[in-house]
Amino acid sequence: MSQCIVANESRVLRHIIRRIVERRGFEAVEARDGPEVIDLFQAGAPSLLCIDDALPDIDGVSVLRLLRAEQAASILPPTIFTYVENDQILLTRALAAGAQALVQKPFTASQMDAALMKLSA
Repeated sequence: MSQCIVANESRVLRHIIRRIVERRGFEAVEARDGPEVIDLFQAGAPSLLCIDDALPDIDGVSVLRLLRAEQAASILPPTIFTYVENDQILLTRALAAGAQALVQKPFTASQMDAALMKLSA
C-alpha cells in the first residue's frame, strides 16, 4: 500500500486529511511538526506528502526544501501544500520548494479530493 505523510499541527485536521487520503487507498502516517515529517520521510519513501505551511519548529516550505536537499535527484513525491493566508510570495516559494498542489484552509473534502486527482493524473 502507498504511504502518505500527513503533516499538520492540528490533530483534527490531521484526522480529516487522513480519512480523505485513506479513502483514496493510501496508508496515512501523521506528523505534528517539521522534524517528525523529516524522520518519517527518512524511515520510508512515501508516495504522497500532505504538508501544512504552519508546522511548529520548521515551517512547511522549509521542510520541503530540506527533503529535496536530501534527495539525490531533488525530486519529492507528489506533494499537497495546505495554507491559510493567500500570500502569493508564500505560494510561489511552496511551488519552488516542490509542492504540486495548493489547498487553502478551510477546505472541503471535495477540494482535497480534487488535489489528489490532479496529482494522480
